[in-house]
Amino acid sequence: LKKPLLWLEALTRYGARWSAAPDFAYELCVRRLAESSEVNIDLGRVVQLACGAGERCRPHQLERFVEAFTSRGLRSDVWVPNYGLAEHVVGTCGCARGVILSQQRPN
Repeated sequence: LKKPLLWLEALTRYGARWSAAPDFAYELCVRRLAESSEVNIDLGRVVQLACGAGERCRPHQLERFVEAFTSRGLRSDVWVPNYGLAEHVVGTCGCARGVILSQQRPN
């Protein structure tokens, strides 16, 4: 959160083609870009960005992100839908129905 542009610099450095973040991360990047003069960001390899993780995505914010980073190679058609599945992961870590958990100590 302190240096959101590090995320985009990592995408550049490692040639990432896909990434995801909540809406506020895209907003922070737009703000920090306006404050920064020297950043090494080239998003030309990125083919998909997802916004979500359980937070609503604001279309105007995603448009601002594209406008801010188009000159750094970002295409306007990178957005894909995304939804955080943390609740479902918790549900898959349970026991079979009818099993009662006990607090037995291992021998």
